[in-house]
Amino acid sequence: MKRLGTAGLIMIVLFMMCAPLSAADNNAITSFFDYLQGPEMYTVLQDTHKIVGYTSATLGLATCILNPAFVEKDIHETLGMAAALSSGFNIGVGLLNYSDRIFTPKGEKPQMSDLLHATMSIVGSILMITATGLADDDGFGQNLAHATLGIAGASLMASAIFFQW
Repeated sequence: MKRLGTAGLIMIVLFMMCAPLSAADNNAITSFFDYLQGPEMYTVLQDTHKIVGYTSATLGLATCILNPAFVEKDIHETLGMAAALSSGFNIGVGLLNYSDRIFTPKGEKPQMSDLLHATMSIVGSILMITATGLADDDGFGQNLAHATLGIAGASLMASAIFFQW
């Protein structure tokens, strides 16, 4: 739980540092978003989303398999934290790059596979992050919610990949 608090504090500091950007010159912000919407950045974000998505699902499933009954507690903790952080990062990259496929203009319907992929990924990521927060600092095996949420989150993240194939 301490690590999650530290990560949260780092995120708050980063958001506070980015606040002056919103008050900066609108031309700089507009050109930044124009660059993000350009074809070269789309390809970079597409590849990043794919690689980090596969990594998140693999780390999540490895965390489920390599539980403290089989390996040392530190290995399980490290894998779980890496899976939770990479899944959260991947959700951000996915929304940044593919939000136009989910939030379509009025009257247009998004593809069902895109909606399923996004919904399952977001819910899976939230479950994995929550499972990380529910982990016992003292000992493993007594917290059924931690295990259930972790397994469900990793399974949803892995299943979401198949809806895009």
